[in-house]
Amino acid sequence: MTDPRHVTRVLVFQCLCLLDAQGDDALPMLRRFLDEHAPDAETAARAEELARRVWRERDALDQKVAAAAERWSVARMQIVDRGILRLGAFEILLDDRVPAAVAINEAVEIAKEFAGADSPGFVNGILDSVRKAAEAEPTAQDEAGHPGVEDKAEQNE
Repeated sequence: MTDPRHVTRVLVFQCLCLLDAQGDDALPMLRRFLDEHAPDAETAARAEELARRVWRERDALDQKVAAAAERWSVARMQIVDRGILRLGAFEILLDDRVPAAVAINEAVEIAKEFAGADSPGFVNGILDSVRKAAEAEPTAQDEAGHPGVEDKAEQNE
């Protein structure tokens, strides 16, 4: 039995490739595509919502991916890799329900299924760098001058 979350991610990835190839003009086609390919209406609705959210955030996600991808511009990447990386970066950076390790693993699995032989390692390396960069960024609370985790530990000593 296939994990329904994996099925949803694959559908989202496919929607992102469609949108990447055809632009915003393809947005009205998402529902029809998902109605034809999703196993049920609930999965189709979840996939459409997530695909639209990732697509809306693509510029910010592309900046994070580009920063993590040494010597690679996002525009030079294969459309399949771009879709996988956008979804993975979205889950790492903007979806607090998905642990980063799960997002990376799922992205690598999708790359194994749909992309070239070098793509799983490429995707893994870039998304791991995105994860590390996100973990290194100060949180909004830290920037506001409130005690961070390290400061709290020092206060308790």
